[in-house]
Amino acid sequence: MRHTTAAVTILATSFLTEIGARVSALALPLVALQGTGSVAATGLVGGMIGIPMLTSPWWARALRRRIDGGRALALVVLVQALGVLIVPVSMLVGELELWSLAASGLVVGAAAALGGPGQDSLLADFADAISPGGSVRMMATRELTRRITVALGPTLGALGVQFVGAAPLLWLEAAALGTAAVALLLVPYSPMRHEPKSVGRSILAVIRRQPDLVRGLIMRGTLSLLWFSFSLGLVVMGDATGEPGLLLTAANGGYGLGTIVGAGVAVAAVRRLPLYATMLVSFVGLGLCFAGLGAVGTSSYLAVSVVSACGGVFMAFGATATVTELSRGSQGAERRAAFTGQAVVLESTLAVGLIAGGAVIATFGPEATLVTCGLAVAGVSVGTALERRLRHPAVESRSLRQQSPLTTGASCSGPHGAPGAGVLRRARPGSRPR
Repeated sequence: MRHTTAAVTILATSFLTEIGARVSALALPLVALQGTGSVAATGLVGGMIGIPMLTSPWWARALRRRIDGGRALALVVLVQALGVLIVPVSMLVGELELWSLAASGLVVGAAAALGGPGQDSLLADFADAISPGGSVRMMATRELTRRITVALGPTLGALGVQFVGAAPLLWLEAAALGTAAVALLLVPYSPMRHEPKSVGRSILAVIRRQPDLVRGLIMRGTLSLLWFSFSLGLVVMGDATGEPGLLLTAANGGYGLGTIVGAGVAVAAVRRLPLYATMLVSFVGLGLCFAGLGAVGTSSYLAVSVVSACGGVFMAFGATATVTELSRGSQGAERRAAFTGQAVVLESTLAVGLIAGGAVIATFGPEATLVTCGLAVAGVSVGTALERRLRHPAVESRSLRQQSPLTTGASCSGPHGAPGAGVLRRARPGSRPR
């Protein structure tokens, strides 16, 4: 019961902090613009947040191993709350400057680089302690809550800016983080806390020992790199029609609904699905949906909404399968390293894509960019399947055809992704996931 309470507490605080961050994400640029009068300052905090995340494999390695219980995690979340408060407090005293925006971004980014992977890792550890293999279903549930925040956060943020103003939303985010920190004090140490010290390895070493996770991150990282074709491309396409709100509402509304529905189904289905095959089908399907959006263009808002919803379902299944493969292939300190590695891959590729995306769209047009990027995502995903088949030709054919349920004790790999990784096996009586 103690482990169940801890898992529920971490899940609830993760949802609370994420919904707060997504709500305030719309408010922060407005606060920066109102406080400094500089358009360039609107993206300063977001850019500074990314720096600690991208450099975390180096500076955070030793600190990651200390996030082994609720008290350490509560301290990290409290630091994040203080980082958020730098901006509204500076604005309150009339001294909001570029340095305070930069300082806020660096503090929040450093705390997020430790806290995000730490929360997910502890959640998976407690889930495995509740029942063998419990992290599979728990991380699928975690992905569902993340998808809900993605869909609801911007809407709540827009309403908040309209009715209470931008600055109060930052105070609310800090309050949410403070509440989460207090709740996390009740969470005990991780059940994996007393693992051998030799188990702690570098991020790259941990991930490389899980071949299917590497393939999943390649697929998801490619999608993140080319995500600008959707996020920026639709803005350009909508602006050309003179009614950008209609196209964005159709696309984002359909996508948000699709991710929630898909993540809800994935929670129940993930234990019965072969994870690599699920990742492959999901990212190929999502790439084809991107291409479909480029082909449809602005000719039909209904078609845009339907295709976006299909893409949202594919995204939910692909993300759930990836995080499930990650969580069950490691534990304790290695699991925290793997979650950090995933965050670094996604954040860095997204940043690079957004930086270059505007010029790409300006050169080739939004429709052609969507089609090309979508086909690229599908092509890279198929490429991982070809590489996997060439590496393990005999077992690959069986594993992609096999649809046997992943029972509680089932394992898709040998210890830490040793030879035979990715091969689905039926659980032996009394076996436990490694």
